Amino acid sequence: MKAFKALAAMGGVLALSACATNGGAVVAAGGGQDGVRLPTGAQYTYVIKDKAKTSFFGQEQVTELTTTMGLNVLSGGRDPTWRWTYSDFTIDAMDLPTEELGPLSLKDFSAMMGPAVRLGTAIGFECKVDSSGGCASLSNWGTWRGAVEDFVMVMESAVKIGIAADAAMKSEAEAPEAGDEVEEDQFPEMGMGEMGPFGGAPDFDQRSVDLVVNILINLLDGIDDRTAGAAAMSGMWGPQGVQGAALRVGPPVDFTRALALPYGGGDLLYKGTRTVESVDRAAGVAMVVSKTELDSVAFKASLLKIYDNLVTPNLKTFAEYSPEDGIAAQAVGAMVRAQMETILSQSTLTFTETTRGTVDLATGLARDTVTEYSMTLKGGGDFDWVEGSLSGTQTITATPGAPTIARLQRRDIAPPPAKPVAEPSAVLIPPQGTAPVATPPAPRRPQPKR
Repeated sequence: MKAFKALAAMGGVLALSACATNGGAVVAAGGGQDGVRLPTGAQYTYVIKDKAKTSFFGQEQVTELTTTMGLNVLSGGRDPTWRWTYSDFTIDAMDLPTEELGPLSLKDFSAMMGPAVRLGTAIGFECKVDSSGGCASLSNWGTWRGAVEDFVMVMESAVKIGIAADAAMKSEAEAPEAGDEVEEDQFPEMGMGEMGPFGGAPDFDQRSVDLVVNILINLLDGIDDRTAGAAAMSGMWGPQGVQGAALRVGPPVDFTRALALPYGGGDLLYKGTRTVESVDRAAGVAMVVSKTELDSVAFKASLLKIYDNLVTPNLKTFAEYSPEDGIAAQAVGAMVRAQMETILSQSTLTFTETTRGTVDLATGLARDTVTEYSMTLKGGGDFDWVEGSLSGTQTITATPGAPTIARLQRRDIAPPPAKPVAEPSAVLIPPQGTAPVATPPAPRRPQPKR
């Protein structure tokens, strides 16, 4: 259980960072914007180090992650398109509860995660970028959706094969004869009696498969190019806070940053200021600082819109599958919606971040950025006991050139371990001066009487 909490906390760090931050579209309230100007074919390597601390329910979790990404500029000019790819992912440190999950296991887990992330994101993220380098829209979202649908169709066929095999096994099974002892279900509360003959998942039928497919289609329909682009690069928000500015020393310039949310959630807004502190023409760089704060009122309103546009259609889909249970589910959904509105109206959420970065004068691209972020949460209503915080530092370094990706290498196979040499058997040597003990003769067989 402790190990599960540790992994869940790590997932919370990633989820909160993704939900609370994003590049999005940046609009200045005053002053011009030079924007990011990269030539077609340019390549960069981004190394992202994130050290985060979460504190929820009296437990603290510290996690350090390193992510390496590659940027390939597919087209520059006035309508730039960038392609992002993952090349490595490492868990550098994480509070672990037991010695069994020590540094060796963490190293092996990270070695597995890198190839797994590359495999799962091999399509890459082709982004139409705005002046700040944010992913304004994911131009290959259709390819991503097609990959998800292909995966679902493969799984659906596998389930159908399992259903047919399960039915065949049941038809061939002989019914117990009279007097035979029938084993009772030892775990009735877990539904083990519904398990298949091989102890697999509970029985499914075609209607169950159709229900799952329809729900997945509802989920996919709520995402478009813009919201997919925001989600794809949600962790790359530091550089986008300082990129795109007019690189001339002057007073702070107000700007807003919009995060496109799926399922009709509208735009999640950030309000901030950007200041060009210094310009070094000889070195070809400028020092830029941005400070941003989340519009929590807009965030709460977006959550309610997402609930209405995501949960309600799926409850309707479930009602088609099970009319009797569907009525009860819709009633529960309406009750949860009302309770959610009360909780959000009485809860408090704050998020602030400050980014300091070195921006290249020739390209407008941030070479190095350091972002300090902090978020606090206090529940409302019946959940006023929920309270926690997230804080951390994200350091991002961009260098020219494509990242190096680990590939299989031919290995020298070590010789097999030497077999242990058997010890010689002990030999009994009689003491000197004594005759060896003679072996007694075998007993004679008795002769028959005549």
